[in-house]
Amino acid sequence: MSHDAAPEPLARLADRTPIVYGALGAVFHLERLAAEDEARLDEVNDLVWGWIGPALAHVSLSCAERPEPVRRAHLDYIATHCANLGVAPVPGGGPEDQKISAHLVRLGRDEMSVVCSGARDPFEASPYSYRFWAEIGDLPEGSDARSLPAHAVLHLTVPETWPLADFHARICAIAAKLRLRWGAAGYTFSDCEAQNSQAPAAAIYAHARRYWGYDVAEYVRLTEAFYRRIRTVSWLTWLGPSMLDELRARGGLGAPRLSTWVASGDGVLIQAGGAPERGDVNRRQVPPAYREVDALVRPLRAASGADLPFFAPWDEGSIERWLRRFEVASGP
Repeated sequence: MSHDAAPEPLARLADRTPIVYGALGAVFHLERLAAEDEARLDEVNDLVWGWIGPALAHVSLSCAERPEPVRRAHLDYIATHCANLGVAPVPGGGPEDQKISAHLVRLGRDEMSVVCSGARDPFEASPYSYRFWAEIGDLPEGSDARSLPAHAVLHLTVPETWPLADFHARICAIAAKLRLRWGAAGYTFSDCEAQNSQAPAAAIYAHARRYWGYDVAEYVRLTEAFYRRIRTVSWLTWLGPSMLDELRARGGLGAPRLSTWVASGDGVLIQAGGAPERGDVNRRQVPPAYREVDALVRPLRAASGADLPFFAPWDEGSIERWLRRFEVASGP
């Protein structure tokens, strides 16, 4: 585990507080959480803690008033969330009573988050981070309302200078433990919104519109939308079995030339070249392997900015241009 000094941030506040770092990272969108995922997430937490635990300093929990010094035990909130999605039967109640009970339970379970950061000051950003975010979706048609449908995301970042071979091996080991819907790993951002959400969002907006290889990692209040469609491709892109089946049904899986496709559990891992690329649209540097992967999985990739509330200054038009950046000639 490297203990090198933190790199220069992408953005600071006027008082020099770092609020955004570029990072190597992965964002994993999971299949709807189920009881079986508790053990899987516990194993992932062990892998993450063994990797970057010593670099993490504090944790912010959606169920706590203020940040705390982080311990391995805090990650148990992630795994045990799977056990908090059941809805007890209403004694003597009918289907409508059960649905009302489920909606009430949902109020206490929705928007659950665990955010671990390597910053010694909880109001600063760090390139080291580990995050979990879960939202409760609408009850499926015909549901008995005995369990809540949770859409969840795991998001991990390390400095951009982390050795690529080690990053690749560790991220793939983590992915192999999860029931993935889809995932993306490569260049991304690690920010801190504790003081100000607008300043980090503006910095990410400016950077991502120029450097197309960065995933903006927007998923808060978007997990259901990005359960149905993937947000972006990256250096490493995973399709879980359900997404892979949908791609086949939609006539995808063309013949790759610049990317490699290998089995990953019942899904597939797509690697766009030997290393992640930043791209720079101002210099007309658009990673060709990323464009290829985007074209091959395009039936699954979100293409409209409507009803996707990224943080301002993103608007519907700029969101759509970013989503479709690898299929157009001009920049977002």
